[in-house]
Amino acid sequence: MTYRVTLRFIPGGPAVTGDWADPATAERKWRDRIGVYGSHPTALITLTQQRPDGDWQTVAAWTRDGGEQRAQRSGAEPEWKPAGTANARDEDGRKLNLQPAAHPRAGPLPRSRAQACEESR
Repeated sequence: MTYRVTLRFIPGGPAVTGDWADPATAERKWRDRIGVYGSHPTALITLTQQRPDGDWQTVAAWTRDGGEQRAQRSGAEPEWKPAGTANARDEDGRKLNLQPAAHPRAGPLPRSRAQACEESR
C-alpha cells in the first residue's frame, strides 16, 4: 500500500507530494510538514493512502485553524466543522469528510498576535 503526503496553499492548486510504502514513515513526514508549514494561514497538509482499487483515501489532514483532523469511516458528515476545512478537497476534488482528532502529540494551536493582545487587556 502507498501513502502520500500532500501540501497545498491554494485549494485545488499546485501541490507538493511525497509517497512512502511504510505508514509510520508517511505519518512522520506528514508531521514534519506540519512543523514547517502548519502555521501558514492557507496550508492544507493531507495524509492519504492508496486503496487496492487505485483510489486515494484521506487518513488525516491539517489546517492552521482546524488543527489535526482524522477522516471518519462512517460516511456521515461531522457535527462540528472546524474553520479552514469546510471546503477541503482530496486529490480528485472530492470533499474531505474530516473530524477533530485527539492525538497526544497535537498541541494547542499557536495564538495570533492579535489574540495575545486581546487576552492581555
